[in-house]
Amino acid sequence: MPPRLFKPLKVERVRDFTRPGFRDSQSVRTYGVRATAESRGVRRTFTLIEKEFPESYSGYPKHYFEMSNKLRSLGINVPTVRLIPEKDGGGRRCYISDLSRGGKFKVIEWGKRNLAITEEAKEIANFGEIKRYIEEKTELAAEHNQGIDARAWMVVVDPKTNRGIPYVADFKGVLTIDLSLESR
Repeated sequence: MPPRLFKPLKVERVRDFTRPGFRDSQSVRTYGVRATAESRGVRRTFTLIEKEFPESYSGYPKHYFEMSNKLRSLGINVPTVRLIPEKDGGGRRCYISDLSRGGKFKVIEWGKRNLAITEEAKEIANFGEIKRYIEEKTELAAEHNQGIDARAWMVVVDPKTNRGIPYVADFKGVLTIDLSLESR
């Protein structure tokens, strides 16, 4: 069954999260957006993250969507990915749930490029619990031919309690692993 496309009534970019130095035409752009949508006669406004990919990244929105669904089916926390119709730039853009819920929660990176855990992550009150979850879910994903890089994990932290919930949120860090001998 083809994915249901997200067709908001209105979208307004409210923040550019793209890292300085990565704002050229060949880089992935990341924006905070306020979207208004209607479902079953009820109109809602909420925040999302918009990913805009350069021409050379065609297919990435669909990859994000497929990876999020595959990991969710394994019981791994992931944000919702919404595809956009082609005529509205859907081949190069997608919307992802705002894990910060409009800034109410802090979202921090779990791992670094060298796979070390970030110092900020080590300060979370339930660090040990999160570390076990990430290890178990990364192993589970590998059993289903999905490799999850440490940098793909983000932790949503409640600033009141300093407790966090881990999510796979950077789908560039999720790869399908083909371990069959037939492919060699």
